[in-house]
Amino acid sequence: MTPGLELLAAFIGSIAALASALFVFYKWAVDQENAKNEQLRREIKSEIRAEIYRELLRLNVQWLSSNESQRQTINRLSGELDDDSEDML
Repeated sequence: MTPGLELLAAFIGSIAALASALFVFYKWAVDQENAKNEQLRREIKSEIRAEIYRELLRLNVQWLSSNESQRQTINRLSGELDDDSEDML
């Protein structure tokens, strides 16, 4: 092989090695980005789930309060009916 061809072969080899290293770096960077995106996705999913639970709890408390209010109204009206029935006797 002539010195020019040896130099060209070495140059091509070094370019191939550089391309390989760049590909490995690119793959690593993509993996890092994917991991970061996955972590963000988990955090968002967790936050959404927590918000849903908070809203369900709020609605449950509201429903229980409404039931308590209705129970008190029924008890009050029931007491008034008992008073009216005693007056009729």
